Amino acid sequence: MDQIKRYFAEPSKYYHIILKVEPEAKKRVRIYSRGGKVHGVNPSKEDEDVIRRLLVDIKERPISPISCACLLGMRFYRSLPKSTRKKDLPFVETEHFRPIKRPDLDNFIKLLKDAATGILWEDDNLIVGYLPGTGKYYTTEQPRIEVELLTVGSDLHERYIELLEKEIRRLRQINSNLMDFI
Repeated sequence: MDQIKRYFAEPSKYYHIILKVEPEAKKRVRIYSRGGKVHGVNPSKEDEDVIRRLLVDIKERPISPISCACLLGMRFYRSLPKSTRKKDLPFVETEHFRPIKRPDLDNFIKLLKDAATGILWEDDNLIVGYLPGTGKYYTTEQPRIEVELLTVGSDLHERYIELLEKEIRRLRQINSNLMDFI
């Protein structure tokens, strides 16, 4: 019942954060035994620490970790493969040339969610859905991770519609750029 009261009492809050780092995927924990004891090693710890340090330094983040339901949007902009042909560059700019090889999108998401726990949100179980545009992309600019966070509040539907319209405008602009190229 407290969640419902809080939902109607507060408006939604929106955060947009850009992390200037090459996106990395969450790696599997390695488990081994030595001397009759089982040990586990998290090979993604360093990658999580990099994201945590970047998040702590960003002014646009919530002052304290979010403790209510929220929607999360993530765009992972990766460097182009060295094998990319020059004639394919316009398709990168129009987001028609997208990463389809490993690592998987969900592994990028897992690393970001684990690293941001305690900084952006109290626990990643508060994320109840994803915003439009979430995905992995190539970029000719600096690699980065763009994070959008929308808390569930009394004006959620209006704010969500605004974000959908913004995404539609972005996609129309990208499509217009492609038509100019073709």
